[in-house]
Formats: sequence, C-alpha cells, structure tokens
Amino acid sequence: PWINPAPERSRKQEIVSRIVNNGDKYYVEYLGKPYLNYGVQLSRREQIKTDAMWEEFYAKSKELEFENVIVKLNWNEIEPEKDKYNMYRLQEILDLAEKYDFRVELLWFGVNVCGGMGSVPDYIKNDKETYPMYEKTQFPDYSNKKLLEREKKVLSKVMDYLYDNDKNRRVTMVQVLNEPNFSDGYDQESFYEYTNQLGLVVKNSPYSVVTRVNLVIEDSYLKTTNTIPEKLLNLAGIDMVGPDVYTKDLEYYKSFTDRFSTGTMATNVMHFAEAPGQMENYPKQVLYAFANNSGYDVYELKSFGNVDFDFGGAAQGNKAANNDKHIENQRSVGSTLDVDALDTHQSVVEYQLDDRADEHELDGGHLLAYGLKHAVDGSSHGAEHSHDAQHTQHRRADLGGSGALVKELKNF
Repeated sequence: PWINPAPERSRKQEIVSRIVNNGDKYYVEYLGKPYLNYGVQLSRREQIKTDAMWEEFYAKSKELEFENVIVKLNWNEIEPEKDKYNMYRLQEILDLAEKYDFRVELLWFGVNVCGGMGSVPDYIKNDKETYPMYEKTQFPDYSNKKLLEREKKVLSKVMDYLYDNDKNRRVTMVQVLNEPNFSDGYDQESFYEYTNQLGLVVKNSPYSVVTRVNLVIEDSYLKTTNTIPEKLLNLAGIDMVGPDVYTKDLEYYKSFTDRFSTGTMATNVMHFAEAPGQMENYPKQVLYAFANNSGYDVYELKSFGNVDFDFGGAAQGNKAANNDKHIENQRSVGSTLDVDALDTHQSVVEYQLDDRADEHELDGGHLLAYGLKHAVDGSSHGAEHSHDAQHTQHRRADLGGSGALVKELKNF
C-alpha cells in the first residue's frame, strides 16, 4: 500500500516534548507533564510478514501493561525510490498506537544503523560517485553535503506527516540513528555534525520532540571509535544520550547511571536506551533506573535474530520467554506505573527498595510493585516501610499467588 507524504504548506510549530530542569533534576516533559521513559521495543517491521502478526505485537505489549512502545522506522521504507515517499509504515504505527492507546518512541534508522547502511535506500548505496564511501569501509562520507541534504529532506517529511496525522500526539521522542558508534573507520567530527543536523530537523520541525542517541557502551567500542558521549550531548540537535547495556552484573549495570548523568553529563536525562527484560535481575534493574532518575527501554518484545532477547514471546527453547514468573513480574511493574514520573523517582530513592529485596524475601517484581504503590500513596519510609514490607510478605503467603498479590497491592 502507498500513502503519500503531507503536502507542502506552512505549519506553526508545536512543542510536543522537551527537556526541563526543575532546579533539582532534568527530565522529559511531554504534553506539559513529566514523562516516564519506560517501554518495550518492537521488532523490525520488515521481518514480520503480515499486518495481523504485527498487530499482535501491540496487543502483547498491552497485555504486558506497557504504556510506551519503541518502534523502528527505516529511511528506505519512507523513500524506497528517490523522491518517491510512502508514509504507509508511519501511518500504521500511528493507527495501532491509537487503537491500543500507546505512546511511541520513534527510532529513525537512517544512514548509520549499528555501523552499517542497511536502512539506506538503494539509490544512495548504488551511486557511489554522488555518495562516496570512506576507503575500505562500509561507511558513507559524513562530510558529503548531498547525502546529508537527502536524509534531512526525508526526515523533514516524516515530521511534517506526524504534525498533520498524529492527532493525539502519540510520538513522544525521536532517536536519531542507532548505535552509530558500533564500528569505526569514519571521521568523527563530520559524524557529530551530521548527527547534529538530523537532530535539528526534528527539533525545528512543526512537530518538535526530544531527540536522543543510543550508544554501544562496552569500553572497547568507545575507545576504538573515540565516540565521546559528552560531545553528542552538547550538540544543539541532541537532547539525550543513553547506553545500550546487556549484562547480568547488577553492579556493572548500576555504574552507567553515574557515568551518563554526573559531571560533564549532568544535564543528561539518563536512560537505558536498550536493556534486557528477560534476565533475572530485570525488576531490580528497572527499580534502580527509576531510583536514579533514569529511563529503561526493554529490548525487545520478539527477536528474530537471537531468541535470547525475546521478552514475553513464545520462542521455542527460550526459557525466559515462557517463564510465567518473569511475565508476572512485568505485569506487576507495568500495572503500578500510572504515577507522576518525578514522584516515582523520588519515592523509590527514599525507600531504597533495590537494597531491600533480599532482606524481605520479596522477588524484584513484587517489591517494585509494592514500592511504586507506596509512591502513589505517599507513604513514609524507614521503620514503617520495613514493617509494611514484612506484612506484605505475609499477605503474599496468605494470598497464595503472585497474581493475587499484584491485585492486593493496588488496594493495599
């Protein structure tokens, strides 16, 4: 199917989301309210053969009680041929977000996706005279103004289309590129400016939203590519920089909240741009992120490349995907998140709940549900919390099941 782009016309800019400082911390404000950066990433649409199967992903995400979905949009989907634009995939994202009442974090897969050009239209890749590559690499020349203007043009059409067709302003932010530091072999300074210009397209568009960049964070990658998160954060076109962290080591995971939110990164709204949802530490990791004013985006609902990344799917042989306790943990997390984002962060900090899980023999998901419930109620902490946590553990035994506990917590 083919849907034409929005017509050229004058549009008055609307600030849908932005970064705000309340004197104590930086956070995302979306439609005038604090925004909790917590969602699940869906798979690449091109890997899914039918519209019905794609819709199942939205239904599953709603069943798991996520409120945000993270969806990829490829350059070559929007511009399959030079100057021929098709907004079908973007409209599909908006329609399903509306049907299932989701907010959307849009991932713009442009010239650099995991260090490659798989999302670039063929007319770019096949015309190496107009769009030359760096010698002996898979990367384009980021100093090439013609290439930049092509990508800016198509991204501008995406933002115009959102302005005209995202009636309830479902799209909350745009990620520019994807793990662009995955490989080296290109000029860093021209890469920074290229990224900056794409971000400015989004921020200066009629549908102005927060922009972000995600990075591979293993030290070897950052050292090899010389990618400096601070340089990206200081770009006028980029608001947030977040690491993609895949680890079972909770302490290693925790180290990134300071690394990306203090010192020269103090103005950053820290978020785990990709983080696993299927590891046993998942509830604690989410809790720790919230406690440190950080977001957490789960990778991913269903992976077609590595089933170890499946979250809540039914991949054969993937124990995490079929683990009822794991799924119940997510439901307990998701069902208690309808609270003010800043209050959630502050309350969890006060309770220090991540350090109390072992003490009270509560598994992470139920502890998080309990903690966020008290964040809503505004309960005090300290000795009272210790008593309540023990009481909750007793109630858990009385109720005889995690599902019942989640329901009880809502009325506790």
